[in-house]
Amino acid sequence: MPDFEQFEQGDAQGSGTQEVSEEAYDQFRDQYRKTQAAVQKIRKQEAKKKKQDFTLAHIIVQFLHDPRFTRFFVVISRLVAKNIPSDLLLVILSLIHKESAEAIQAKLLKAPNQDVPLEKENASPFFPQETKAEISQWTRNIFSVATSDPHRMLETILDYDWNLDENLVLFKVMVMQEFFNGKSLDVPPLENLDTFSRGFFQTLVKTLENQVHEQNVLSGNVDADFEETADESNKTPNS
Repeated sequence: MPDFEQFEQGDAQGSGTQEVSEEAYDQFRDQYRKTQAAVQKIRKQEAKKKKQDFTLAHIIVQFLHDPRFTRFFVVISRLVAKNIPSDLLLVILSLIHKESAEAIQAKLLKAPNQDVPLEKENASPFFPQETKAEISQWTRNIFSVATSDPHRMLETILDYDWNLDENLVLFKVMVMQEFFNGKSLDVPPLENLDTFSRGFFQTLVKTLENQVHEQNVLSGNVDADFEETADESNKTPNS
């Protein structure tokens, strides 16, 4: 980054081989200040994100300390190791964990309400009627949280070959199993829960890819590498 103070000093001395016009100087100063402001904004956002992630991570630790949920330890550990965002883990847990649901509410209030085409997901007809509304709202919440940060989500829920993270699918399936058990209802067959989860994440991935592409178009950052990735991502993620 250019040093504004050195620029000022060099201009003030006036002894260089090339003088800087007043107009160029003003343009440089204006651009420098805008750059500095942008850097400060990014730093504040990063600090805020780290603080939020620490708070959410603490809730996840509390969840794992509950004897009822110890079976989630391995899958959550794998997801954390892969840097899956804490707010995504929390919103998935919110179906069965009160503290997670409370922690994620503030983020949900700020996120746009996304309409997830649940009717296209083959497993939904197998859910007991009394649970459909709750599960539908839950999937919308996951969708809203994920689409609030599309770049970060895509970087973590897919691998370099654009395969969906199997642990994320397993995690969602396990949460749904716990949900039905907690309500003393018959748990739908594992195959149906797996199909429902994969269908949801495939819909989510396509939406995230479209968001990233639109943001890059608006910012003028669409390059050949991204276009190749986007073409590849139009294929259904391997599962």
